[in-house]
Amino acid sequence: MYSTRSQVPELLDKDGKPIYTGDRKLEPGCDDVISGSGLPCTGYIVPYGDALNRPLDAVHRLHQEGIVVGLVNNCHLNCVDEDVMHLIGKSTFVIVVESQNTKTEFGIRFGAWLLDRGLPLNVVLCGTPADGCGGT
Repeated sequence: MYSTRSQVPELLDKDGKPIYTGDRKLEPGCDDVISGSGLPCTGYIVPYGDALNRPLDAVHRLHQEGIVVGLVNNCHLNCVDEDVMHLIGKSTFVIVVESQNTKTEFGIRFGAWLLDRGLPLNVVLCGTPADGCGGT
């Protein structure tokens, strides 16, 4: 596991309550759909690790403006959650957010997973522009 060791805020839902409590558990091999599982989403943001807090804030702000964008916490970088891939594949775009440099290639791998399943979307990679610029 890679970490920037940066402090990140507690993850809160739109009502200000913690997202990860004793009721919500991460399952091995499954991504966590935080927002957008029951809604027709324009697109999805898929961060992993400590990059989750900023996309969560962006999704809350977009929802306030009436723009429905889903959020998926990719918990397992080397596993493909088929159900989540097909959920994302129903939208028009996906933004993959990495807290490390985009050269780590998670976004490229994620895009390839979509294409392998016949789900050609507009994929945007978001991460740090250079080595050593991760974290807050």
